[in-house]
Amino acid sequence: MASSIRDEIKTIIREIGIDEEQFCLYTALPAQALNDAKHADTKRLKEILLIVNMLEAMSDSRRDAWNWYTKQTIRGGGNITSSQVVIENRESGASAVINYIKSKKLGGFE
Repeated sequence: MASSIRDEIKTIIREIGIDEEQFCLYTALPAQALNDAKHADTKRLKEILLIVNMLEAMSDSRRDAWNWYTKQTIRGGGNITSSQVVIENRESGASAVINYIKSKKLGGFE
């Protein structure tokens, strides 16, 4: 299961045109997470995969989804990007971003 998640993440990395190091920087994952994930890293990989897939469904491409994740600020969240939320709140950041995206899909306000 974990290796298929890592394979999906590696496909995303190729499709959006970044390297694994950049991906890990924007997701607060250690570099080895893409090759030998521990349990906690597998959880984070699943969360990041969910975030990208949710954003992709709301945009034109995975590239656009990644750009939103890394560049679009969230006013209600202190004017930081989703990736900054994930990085600064390692334990709960990805879940907070997932909840934010769900809220936006339902027409929530910032």
